[in-house]
Amino acid sequence: MKTLVKLYLLLMHCLTLPSCMGQTTEPPALIQTQYLKEDLRLFRTALEEAHPGLYTHSSKARMDSAFNQVSQSITRPLSQQEFYKLLTPVVTMIGCGHVKFMVKNKEDIKFPFHQNKLFPVKLYFSKNGVFAWKSYTGDDVIPAGAEIISINKKPIQEVVDQLMAYNSFADGATETGKYLELNNYFSGYYSTFIEETDSYVVEYKNAAGNRESTKVDGVPYTVVNESIKKDLKHLQENQLALKFLKNGTALLTLKTFWFESKESSFEKFLEESFREINKRGVSSLIIDIRNNEGGKDSYGSLLYSYLTDKPYEYYTKVTTNTNKKFSFSEHAYTPWFFGIYRQVLSKKDGEYHWKYHSNLKRQKPQKDNYKGKVYILTNGHSFSVTSEFASIAHHHKRATFIGEETGGGYTTNNSGFFAIVDLPHSNLVLGIPLWKYHQAVNNPARQHRGVVPDHEVVPTIADLLAGKDPVLETALQLTNQAPVKISSNH
Repeated sequence: MKTLVKLYLLLMHCLTLPSCMGQTTEPPALIQTQYLKEDLRLFRTALEEAHPGLYTHSSKARMDSAFNQVSQSITRPLSQQEFYKLLTPVVTMIGCGHVKFMVKNKEDIKFPFHQNKLFPVKLYFSKNGVFAWKSYTGDDVIPAGAEIISINKKPIQEVVDQLMAYNSFADGATETGKYLELNNYFSGYYSTFIEETDSYVVEYKNAAGNRESTKVDGVPYTVVNESIKKDLKHLQENQLALKFLKNGTALLTLKTFWFESKESSFEKFLEESFREINKRGVSSLIIDIRNNEGGKDSYGSLLYSYLTDKPYEYYTKVTTNTNKKFSFSEHAYTPWFFGIYRQVLSKKDGEYHWKYHSNLKRQKPQKDNYKGKVYILTNGHSFSVTSEFASIAHHHKRATFIGEETGGGYTTNNSGFFAIVDLPHSNLVLGIPLWKYHQAVNNPARQHRGVVPDHEVVPTIADLLAGKDPVLETALQLTNQAPVKISSNH
């Protein structure tokens, strides 16, 4: 199980039950240096003992230097927020989007601090600029589509660079998932890592290209959260869908690889979908896995089994750090059965291997596999199981990829079981994945990247405001073999 939604549920369950990791108390206004150093040692020990990919994207020397610099910078008592800000860049440096670091007993982990005067405008972030998307209060103080130049006199690129260092939704060097995180939760990131003020002076460029400046009042969390829930509601609707379009084209939309309902199942949905796809003689199949953050390991392989007529390898190995009990176990929660799993690990080449995962077997194609053309749509929130499936399909050249680079890694990811570590003095919590999954792609050059699309298509702010989907439009043009006109990247 890799889905981040399920991880969040586990974390929230543990963070609100004293029996998971000891009685919860509010941290003092300032945490004394000796206690900060104790929590830092626990933080470091837990990552070094438990995280199976700690040095995959950052060398041991670099990680050691980061830990040591944090230790040396603790020269006075710090608030919980100051300590959180001090440790978060270390989490980001790991390059593992499954690691979670949060404040205990905060239900919304995207807004851990300062919820009264949040930045009141939803922004759109891309490599080519930051743009006003909409106001959370419904007014037009900043025109939709305006390019943001600065906030409180801080240049917007400086804001972006600063927040990227605190944004860990990425495997390796990928950035697409980080931009999507800022699109959705910028107000939370800004208030946590930069500032919260009663009002914000925003300088922007209007439609005529002229600079203007305005002051906007901060808004409470309830207003921002309600808007975010409305914006993301579509991700919970029609999670699995199949549509038949014109000219022998079908659109298969998968918003999750974790699907359970009384009426159907993921396996049944795929079986019925591909039976109908083949029955109708579909010549081009578009698979939309944008914003699919993952789910059940076996479902990624199951989907690919419908797209190939040859046996294939999916994982080469699944590894973990040790078969011993963690030295920090008194401060951690792990699934009760993880101790049993550790006892049957095998050691090879300095790694501990789990040999019983179904995806380690040679996988068989489905009898009614699809043989037509395949187009796969991805973005930065194509993550975990989703990026595994994408890397296998890409490696075997089974599809044309359109959209943006996946946020999940091409060659490996760390997920599976988690150790939930309680830092007792600061009331911060660290979620550490314990398994490392190695995809059967044999491409070291892509170790630090996701699946890079054949046709990179990044929606512009104009596309978003007009309700257009240039990624899907490009796929439809390719299926019809018409000239492809890709929107400029904003």
